[in-house]
Amino acid sequence: MLNIESYTRYLLLTKGLAKNTVASYLSDLKVYHQWHNSKFAKSEVVYSTDRISSYLKQYSISSQHRKRTTFVSFISWKSKQYPDIASKEVSIQIAKKNSQTLPITLSVNEVRSMFNLIEKVKSNYSGQELIILELLYGCGLRVSEVISLRISQIKLQEGIIRVVGKGGKERAVPLSDIAQKIITNYLSENLSKNSSVSDYLFPAKKNGTLLSRQYVWSLIHSLGKQIHLEKKCSPHSLRHAFATHMLNNGADIRSLQLLLGHASIATTQKYLHVAKNKLVDFHSKHHPRG
Repeated sequence: MLNIESYTRYLLLTKGLAKNTVASYLSDLKVYHQWHNSKFAKSEVVYSTDRISSYLKQYSISSQHRKRTTFVSFISWKSKQYPDIASKEVSIQIAKKNSQTLPITLSVNEVRSMFNLIEKVKSNYSGQELIILELLYGCGLRVSEVISLRISQIKLQEGIIRVVGKGGKERAVPLSDIAQKIITNYLSENLSKNSSVSDYLFPAKKNGTLLSRQYVWSLIHSLGKQIHLEKKCSPHSLRHAFATHMLNNGADIRSLQLLLGHASIATTQKYLHVAKNKLVDFHSKHHPRG
């Protein structure tokens, strides 16, 4: 791969992307190269239209669009940095996003079952799992915001978290009384155990790495399997549940936009469709003329 260090500096310094976004871009490129090398080991052409399109077909439409952003960014940078390298313009064909595709969410009872499972078998968990659930569902945080959360961002006396989201934008998210209690207990127990001082809520391990997205995904996936969920479950499912349940209980769309940290209210409005469908089902089941 061409000078990946130079590309990384470009993303961080020139484009001003967040570290988690850059890590996602680099991971996309690494996985693509592994796939490409397994099929076209002796080929000098790496970024052809046909090959990228073939590679993307194994992913969902949403994932294809996200990964397409990675390829467009890298190919654009490469063509400017290495104009002498023959590189055909790549036009990546991806099916259009279905504007009616709704996010997978969880019911109140399904989320409650996850919390109950951790409470029931506390000996199997370290304490941070319950906080992760609270941050994803109780606060609606993105997984990247959870793993990079610093203790200094948590204002227990004020009952809020100062979350740094996409593009470095900060927002204030309320903490429930339950969340404040869980975090307070977790901090008092872990700060006394750990002699090394760290400002991260989930501090670096011995190898110097923070909690990974993969760890959080595995946790939620495992909890979903243990409570016998038939639908796919991810950390984002809990963020979706946060939004949908807020709307179902009377939250207004503008306030929800602020809590979720969406730059555009159009992004938040997709949850209106989920909430609307729930209300239609409720009306059909419980109204005499439903």
